[in-house]
Amino acid sequence: MLEPDEEKFSCPVLRGLGVGNNPGYSVGERCCKASGLPDHTNHIVQKGKTMDELNFLYTEYVRLSSLVNSYAASSFSDFQLLGVVGAMLAWEPLANRLAKTQHNEQADVKIIFFGFVAIFFVVAIIATRDLMKQSIIIFEINQICLYEQAIRNLATFDLKNTFKSAIEWTFWINDVHEPISNHFRLLVIILATAFPAFVLWAKNRRYTYSYLAISGLLAIIFLHAAFILRDAVNTLECLTMP
Repeated sequence: MLEPDEEKFSCPVLRGLGVGNNPGYSVGERCCKASGLPDHTNHIVQKGKTMDELNFLYTEYVRLSSLVNSYAASSFSDFQLLGVVGAMLAWEPLANRLAKTQHNEQADVKIIFFGFVAIFFVVAIIATRDLMKQSIIIFEINQICLYEQAIRNLATFDLKNTFKSAIEWTFWINDVHEPISNHFRLLVIILATAFPAFVLWAKNRRYTYSYLAISGLLAIIFLHAAFILRDAVNTLECLTMP
């Protein structure tokens, strides 16, 4: 840091004019005033602060965006739900094959029934876990939306049509993504309910009613969790932002 005597002559204009120190002004301001030039010191300092803020916001914005992308990629690459549904389709033939190894013509209906119930439990658990993943993604998207708004407000150039991926996604999820997801869930529920019920109906109708009651209860639990997530999306801060 310059001493007062050195600071007075750090500006060539001040040094040439012999202008003394004025504690009310910085060296740059006194230099501009002595030379008759307009004072751009505050503007430069303010611009520097704005760029620092933008750099900080953008760095965090990139980190959150990468996190959301990784969650989304892992969700679509996770085929556990489809694998379990496939196991449900193969359960009766597999049970019958195991029964033949024990010199029985067909598997006991109780074994088939409990197998279907266990598989439906796994389907409900995996589907609910996927909702938990979606809730984390939606929370992070809401945070990204706040960063995008801050970046748009600080930018010195027009960004009105950019940095809006998060807020656009909140509308897209209600208008497009959620209806498609509901169709997918409906397909899984119909398959996981109707196919075992048809198999059990052919063997013993009493087990069919029991299976429908249990699977219906599990489906209601899952759908309740899905409605909680949907209501959370509808109350996001992004939906109230300009």
